[in-house]
Amino acid sequence: MFTLAATGAVVGLSNFWRLPYLAAEVGGAFIIVYLLFLLLIGFPLLLSEMMLGCNRGCSAIRVMRLWSDEQQTEANPIWRYLGWIMTITAVLILSYLSVIGGWMLAYVVRTAIGIFEGMELVDGVRSTFTVLVSDPEKLLAWHTVFMGVTICVVGGKFQQGVEVAAKLLVPAIFVLLCLLLVRAILTGVFSQNTGYFFNADFSRLTLDHILLAAQHALLGLSLGVGVMLVYGAYLPKAVSLSRISITVVGLDALVVLLAGLAIYPVLLVSELEPTYGVTLVFQTLPMAYGSLSFGAYWGTLFFLLLALTAWTSAIALLEPAVAWLYEKFGWSRAKAAVVSGLFIWALGLVSILSLSYWRFSFEFLGIERTNGVLDIMSIATSNFLLPIIGILVAVFVGWIMNRERSRLEIGCSKLVYVIWSLSMRFAVPFLISFLFIYLLLDSA
Repeated sequence: MFTLAATGAVVGLSNFWRLPYLAAEVGGAFIIVYLLFLLLIGFPLLLSEMMLGCNRGCSAIRVMRLWSDEQQTEANPIWRYLGWIMTITAVLILSYLSVIGGWMLAYVVRTAIGIFEGMELVDGVRSTFTVLVSDPEKLLAWHTVFMGVTICVVGGKFQQGVEVAAKLLVPAIFVLLCLLLVRAILTGVFSQNTGYFFNADFSRLTLDHILLAAQHALLGLSLGVGVMLVYGAYLPKAVSLSRISITVVGLDALVVLLAGLAIYPVLLVSELEPTYGVTLVFQTLPMAYGSLSFGAYWGTLFFLLLALTAWTSAIALLEPAVAWLYEKFGWSRAKAAVVSGLFIWALGLVSILSLSYWRFSFEFLGIERTNGVLDIMSIATSNFLLPIIGILVAVFVGWIMNRERSRLEIGCSKLVYVIWSLSMRFAVPFLISFLFIYLLLDSA
């Protein structure tokens, strides 16, 4: 059950928004590099966070304070506050993820009633999305529904709320992916798409592609937000952390592959150019599915898949704040979920208004951003906070934490421990630092 909950936490919208596009653009070479970075960055960091939280039974804030005191790091208080940075980052991400999740719910309804069937891109699909995101009242309603369900799930006992939701939602995500994959196979161009996906032509791979693969290996696993520290607290003592970590990483990679194989044959048969991000999800794919037979049915399944994926991520992101309120004030989980959820819901209003009344533009990394504060929060979390947290966790676990203690906590073979230790001491901090510096210099 825990593996399902952890998988739901790490499988995010980036598995559908950007990674399939990069895989389709570069082919199998990108997939190989991405899988390599998952092993070099994703797996060691995931294992580290689970190890830090395992058997502690408390929030990420208290976990890092306890570890800091145990390792006698009084000279550098940053380690005591690392849990705070993680929790604040989770709150910021959830505040705008809930708004985006509301978009998904709105599109489930729109595709189900068939409004995209036969639409033209400029006059129909694109304007439909523009009208939605520029209407604060509609966004507020969908944002409220999304956060309301999230609060209800997290407000119960972990085993009765989060784990039960994972038991239902994660298998549903894989079932929906498989159904969409079947539709992709029936397009008649599936073999053409598959052959390209698995053709490893490294001559098409650029430095930007390599860095994007590294970035998604870090960001795509929901690392650095304290989720796995809190989830680790609910693990039984005798469980193998390394086995769970590699299983979760493997399932996340499987979702990326299935998403790419399911999405791009639909674009090919519809003769639409591959895109990524908001354009892919809310403009290109609605038009692509709308051009197919029974397009409303398949489009509804696709947006239901994205809504469930966003919900599993949201449930995980709310958990660190709930765990802290629960232990700090002695509140029930229900009260902690309502208070933290309402705060995050209110913060989400800033993102909603950033799409209309508070909208302004700025440039970052050579790209014009038009969504004001929403884009600022996204950039702050994805490009700054998460890489910094990743580096700090690597330094703490690899250089400050007692090695005998860390090996005892992980409970793995000597070979696995040596590989993990070397990764955390050298590979992870170097790769993340290089990525972080490169992005900053590239934007200058």
